[in-house]
Amino acid sequence: MKIVLTSAMLLAVVFLSATAQAYETEANNVAVMGNEDCVSCEKCSSASVPLPETGQFCPFDYDDTDPESQFNKDDYGYCPNSGDGEYDTAGKPLSRRKCHFIMNVCSCPDAYYKEYELDEGTLIGIQMTILTEGVYWAEDPKAYEDRNGGGERTIWFNNYPSRQAACDAPADDLIKNFGPVRYYQTPRETINSKAMLLREPIIEVTQMVGCSDGPVPALNKSQVIEWKEKDYHYVTGAEDAENCWFRIDIPAMRLDNTAQRGDAIRIRASLIWPPKYNPMYFSGYQCECIRTVGYVSCESDKLNRGCLFFPYLVHGEEDMGGWVSGVGISTSGDYLPSDAWLELILRDSEGGRAVWKNTDMGDKFIWAFILDRVMENFSKTLAPGPVSLKVRGNFPMGGYGFLMNQQWQLGAGQMPLMCEE
Repeated sequence: MKIVLTSAMLLAVVFLSATAQAYETEANNVAVMGNEDCVSCEKCSSASVPLPETGQFCPFDYDDTDPESQFNKDDYGYCPNSGDGEYDTAGKPLSRRKCHFIMNVCSCPDAYYKEYELDEGTLIGIQMTILTEGVYWAEDPKAYEDRNGGGERTIWFNNYPSRQAACDAPADDLIKNFGPVRYYQTPRETINSKAMLLREPIIEVTQMVGCSDGPVPALNKSQVIEWKEKDYHYVTGAEDAENCWFRIDIPAMRLDNTAQRGDAIRIRASLIWPPKYNPMYFSGYQCECIRTVGYVSCESDKLNRGCLFFPYLVHGEEDMGGWVSGVGISTSGDYLPSDAWLELILRDSEGGRAVWKNTDMGDKFIWAFILDRVMENFSKTLAPGPVSLKVRGNFPMGGYGFLMNQQWQLGAGQMPLMCEE
């Protein structure tokens, strides 16, 4: 009996002290932003992209807001009515998507060689990479210097004093760019003797135009965009110093028939502060933002969801010296979605119902809590005593529940039941 109780207590401690980060790197010239600094606009859901059994694979665009877009005017190449629904700050449904790729540059630490700044005259380059197999960059007439498909290809952006300002700015407000860029198949990664990461894009390719009915040819399989040459960069001006929130355009993408149903489509944008000496020795200080911009196939909403049911917990007894309940939730995937949310539904023995939707999950793999200490977040007060808990969210998950007495000397654990949403 002591072994069983000890195991329950140890598992409780593990859940309550978990600090696993969503992304890590061992290179000392790379910093990966957390979810609070790598964002979109409020309540922009990650929708799904069609993966037809037969028929054509067409481009899609995460942040296209042009009503005369080359893509589907209502869905921008995404599945019709997919995602969780989008709402404005007043809770009213949005008639069109409002998704943007936004990163808080000032949240990154100082550079290894103190060059990571927004001071006037600082050079900034960019590398943008698709991290999902079977997804490639597509031809995008907006990703050119003259916006009409002429001149050099480029990546457009603008920077703002706040996330809200970046979201509120008009679609055509991206008036800065990183200079000419090139498209490549893949990055070749190496770590040098100074533990610095170098990502060299290899095999320059072009983009396929329009729709296709099968695999993307090898000469069009591009997953990396990088600025053209090491002496082409964006050069910061005096107005950039306080404008930390960069809104960066993501060019159009496309699937081919090797894309795996249910996979998350992830993009890594790396802003690179190049060195003032030999770039072959040190590729620059990189500040990275990794976001999920969609899922493969219109059925992926079901594949990338989770639902757990805890049949017996207690609440309202902690202050009376009684039992307390705790719950731990962990993603069973390899990462937590950038727009992760959990909805918790409590029911008491009298039929009362209280709901809490947590959209601020941070970037931890595991989320744990003592029920009595989060009750203020629920929509109403329930009768003290036994409750059941249903947890649903937009990522596959597992969980664990436990009961403990006030002295943490006696306890029992429970595995939740799987449930339907």
